[in-house]
Amino acid sequence: MSNRNRNVFKIVTITIMVTGLAYIGIEAKRWIDPHDGRDFDRLVWEADPGGYERAAMCTDIIDRHLQPNMTLDQISDLLGDSFTDRDRSHFQDGGQMPGVRTIAYWVGPCSWIGYDDAFLFVNLDENNQLVSASVYGY
Repeated sequence: MSNRNRNVFKIVTITIMVTGLAYIGIEAKRWIDPHDGRDFDRLVWEADPGGYERAAMCTDIIDRHLQPNMTLDQISDLLGDSFTDRDRSHFQDGGQMPGVRTIAYWVGPCSWIGYDDAFLFVNLDENNQLVSASVYGY
């Protein structure tokens, strides 16, 4: 094998290895955090009321779409009316949820193996305005 062929072989081999490692990294992130990795798409959100697509949009929803002091009507316009009111005695990670009312959207499994349930919790104040939002599974 000539030097030129060896160099081409090395470049192709390294390219394949780097591409494979990048793919593994992306998939590993999805397994570790199933609630990140997809931009919010209302049509997909409405069509997938409890699967992996909806769960994957939660981080984008919290970071870019839910704005401080949004009203419940605005949140419903964005995410739909498929929420449930949560019992305020429910504790999340040992601390009381903020606000005076919590609504939850079921987003599907909270792990890559499909066990347990995850919810997008939206915490509202006494005027039904957004205080905070988080994803929580159990």
